[in-house]
Amino acid sequence: MGFRKESGFLFKILFLFTFLALSGHAFAISLPNTGIGQTLSVSVRPEYPAPMENVALSVSSPSFDINTAEISWVVNGSVSGKGIGLKNFTVQMGPIGSRSRIDVVIKPMGRDSFSQSFDLYPTSIDLFWQANTYTPPFFRGKANHTTEGTVTVVAMPNIALNGKLVAKEKLVYQWSQNGRPLSNSSGYGKNSVTVINSLTKSAEIIGVSVSTPDKVIFTQREIKIPVKEPEIIFYEDHPLYGVLFNNGIVKETNLSTKEMTFSVAPYFFAVSDPANPRLIYTWLVNGASGQVGDSREKLTFRNESEDSGQTRVGLKISDSARVISFAESDFLINFGDNSNQ
Repeated sequence: MGFRKESGFLFKILFLFTFLALSGHAFAISLPNTGIGQTLSVSVRPEYPAPMENVALSVSSPSFDINTAEISWVVNGSVSGKGIGLKNFTVQMGPIGSRSRIDVVIKPMGRDSFSQSFDLYPTSIDLFWQANTYTPPFFRGKANHTTEGTVTVVAMPNIALNGKLVAKEKLVYQWSQNGRPLSNSSGYGKNSVTVINSLTKSAEIIGVSVSTPDKVIFTQREIKIPVKEPEIIFYEDHPLYGVLFNNGIVKETNLSTKEMTFSVAPYFFAVSDPANPRLIYTWLVNGASGQVGDSREKLTFRNESEDSGQTRVGLKISDSARVISFAESDFLINFGDNSNQ
């Protein structure tokens, strides 16, 4: 929610912000009126309303019986609701850049009336994340964030004052990871953050609070990023067409020629290149270490005797710079008569 402090018609207002432990957090505004010794609290939910969203307002007071007081709700200078005990009210936000001035006029039974005012600003934040993990060329999906990998989150806030959007680099950002403040990554103009996954989390919750430098408008949002495991996908490395990334080998394949080369893609490891020396490739052929040839990422299989049968090819990839970042997979090669089944 964008919120702005204003003085009332007669009295100076002291604003205290309280987050209530209720379903759909409320934003509580305490409005002491020292002139007549009365205190008015206004709760606003949701805390950070989006453009055109309905906002529920309610008032309470320990100083007088709110249920017998005459309450008027004035929105942008027009009376939108008035009645005895009208302590609940709903207002719709406008578009980004608009301001809703709320005046609450209270006349407790047997006492003089008083009023208090505050502003609401609709805001929104779009959060985008990108895992810094490997995917092969032409991969159409989104790279997964994996154990001990890093992920970059970018905030694109929509905050406006006087009808004009405030540039993202002119706002103040406070980032958090799983509820822990990221002080070194926070500050003026810092609309992105890069974090590393811990060993114990199945998801990362990245939060950001955004405000104008003078704190006139303040809003926040968080995003939950799932943490998955790296994967291994095998492909045929064709002598004419290269690696056939469009046709992964899932369980088995046939030896269509006397010799075939198989390549591997280490999906979602925290590297930019499968040839990175941090990655350790351990090939197994029928349970024994296999000959990998000139490239760690490839295995060539030849049927010299033209016999028929099956061979199981397995691979384990681990990252020497990570504690538990690894993946394992295998597949069957059918050759000879078996390849025609």
